[in-house]
Amino acid sequence: MADVERPLLWKHILGKIARGDVLEAFKPDTGEYAKFVVTEAGQGFIKLGRIEAFTPAEVAAPEDSALTTKWNVGKRAHDVIRKADGFVMATNFQTKEGAVAWIADHQKKVAA
Repeated sequence: MADVERPLLWKHILGKIARGDVLEAFKPDTGEYAKFVVTEAGQGFIKLGRIEAFTPAEVAAPEDSALTTKWNVGKRAHDVIRKADGFVMATNFQTKEGAVAWIADHQKKVAA
């Protein structure tokens, strides 16, 4: 969320927001969420103060797995891909946690 606090990100709305306005930001690839209050606003600048934030626990596929996750920008979802050739094994997971759970389940089925 460090990028969100950079005033350049908000240049398209400068002059349309005022002190006391609340801005919300959500990163669909990580699930991070933050709420900011505009503490100062003037000609060509704003200053923000973070008032609320949520960062989900970091999850990752096992290192020894032949599969990994990848954020698909076009679909705005996580994919499970095979490391060897990049083949998409499963797609459209809203969270990385869901994709990692699918990998774990798939490995159990293959091992059985």
